Amino acid sequence: MLAIATEHEHRRAGLGRATLATTLDVLRSVRDDAAIGCGAFARIDRRNTPSARLFTAAGFVRLEPDREDTDLDYWVHDLL
Repeated sequence: MLAIATEHEHRRAGLGRATLATTLDVLRSVRDDAAIGCGAFARIDRRNTPSARLFTAAGFVRLEPDREDTDLDYWVHDLL
């Protein structure tokens, strides 16, 4: 599991976007080297609108809400 976070004083500087893009590039490289199919999944607190915008812009799609954890939404990216 991997967590991506940005300190409050460094937000809106593009660090989250750059970190997420690099992470997705690494996952694609590992996928290609291993010749396997995989995707990326994220859990985002549904009150965290900035994160939802970031992941949407990166190509993630929100899945159905988690019935067991009502504070989190699950997101998926197919890494194409």
